[in-house]
Amino acid sequence: MASIDEHKKTIKALIEDINEKIMTGTLVDRQKIVGFAASEAATNIFAILLNKK
Repeated sequence: MASIDEHKKTIKALIEDINEKIMTGTLVDRQKIVGFAASEAATNIFAILLNKK
């Protein structure tokens, strides 16, 4: 099981990836990748919540 710090690092990397797509204007072209990144970030946030419980 991943630690909370590992989840936070993953979330940060995924958010940076989404922000990169926004800044470069490729958000529409990379919708599936952005959707996956958002879903994966949400999953990691949920894992942190469960880990704290």
